[in-house]
Amino acid sequence: MNKRYNSLITDSLKYSLTKVFPGIVGLISIIVIIKIIGAEEYGKYSILYSFVLTLTAFCGGWLNQALLRYYPGNNDIKKIENQAILCLLISVLSGILILIGIYIIKGDSLFQNTNIFLVIFFFIAVLLYQFQISIYRSQIRPNMVVLITSIQSILSLIMPLFFIYHFNSEVKYIIIGLTIAYLGSSIKNIFFKIASLKHIFTYQKKSNFILYELFKFGWPLSIWLTLSLALQFLDRFFINYYYDNNLTGIFAGFYDLVVRIFSIFIFPITMAVHPRMMSLWNKSKYSNAISIWKIAILIQILIFAFIYTIIQLFFEEISYSLLWLFSDLNPKYFHLLIPLLIGGFIWQFALLIHKPLELNKSTHLMLISIAIALIVNLLGNIMFLPKYGLIATAYTFVLSGTVYIISSTILSISFYKKIFTQSKSIIK
Repeated sequence: MNKRYNSLITDSLKYSLTKVFPGIVGLISIIVIIKIIGAEEYGKYSILYSFVLTLTAFCGGWLNQALLRYYPGNNDIKKIENQAILCLLISVLSGILILIGIYIIKGDSLFQNTNIFLVIFFFIAVLLYQFQISIYRSQIRPNMVVLITSIQSILSLIMPLFFIYHFNSEVKYIIIGLTIAYLGSSIKNIFFKIASLKHIFTYQKKSNFILYELFKFGWPLSIWLTLSLALQFLDRFFINYYYDNNLTGIFAGFYDLVVRIFSIFIFPITMAVHPRMMSLWNKSKYSNAISIWKIAILIQILIFAFIYTIIQLFFEEISYSLLWLFSDLNPKYFHLLIPLLIGGFIWQFALLIHKPLELNKSTHLMLISIAIALIVNLLGNIMFLPKYGLIATAYTFVLSGTVYIISSTILSISFYKKIFTQSKSIIK
């Protein structure tokens, strides 16, 4: 038991490295880029970037989540890898078709006047990077995740600044730099994986079954990821619609700051616990999987309590630091930090709370919860953003996350009853 928990803590620390270093570099990137291009241009960039992330979730999220669910502890790993490459190609083609369709209907307005071919290459680069990270996470190889994310974070700072310095501060040059960063950190490993393409056309019926199982489990999660990222996109879209790019950039700057903080301290717990839980569950070690889940929940709550306490005690000092770091951000909006901090934790915490639905393969129920949260987000922004400003969007962020956790817990009641029944039978 102690060995298992020690492994969880060790992997969490390793995954922290995948977030600490990229998180610090990401914070530097946010600060430097906002200083160079200003809040308005950063607002334009944030809309395009969040849109591409939403699209990659829609086209490839199902595959990444299915790999994390079925890969650990599976005896047919080679067949799963072969089918995963085929699924990756399907995801790439579907995303390209969607982007072309949007361009035909809307023109380049949604792409912030960025060339459609550049947006396509950026989409492919992000998709390949996320696929590679999912492979290593499902193999429980945190060292490789550390290496790839570190390379990506360094390139994501250097390359955009290189193109901004040598050309100008338009959004397209930031996207060119990020495309190179995502491709440069994963292209070698992806080409190695694609070498297995020669096997995918000779698979047997069992491989067909694997492909079906991957898609059956993953597609609801892909929709879930799309809707969850759409929350971020819609926040920025509505702010831009009701106000301007400048306020969009201010909100995006604070939001990205909070996300970086929690990606360093909270998300590594989720990254470490997920493959271990799935591996134990796939091996029918149900009580062990639940025990790890409970420990992860407790650790996240304690970390958030510590961070929140520190910020409340030193809020004035932190505000002065933010004013020095983000000189282009209006200090009257620093009050956004607390609700965004709470909302950021709630949504990170939700990734653990809905684990019972994932374990029970009830991913379709997760869609119900995220759909409710999306409705809350839409109503909150449409009804209150024009009247109360950015603070309405910040508190809508908190409320939608809370609603998601409550609905996920309610929908997991049958799972809890089953576990409780199994525990009583074991005791007897």
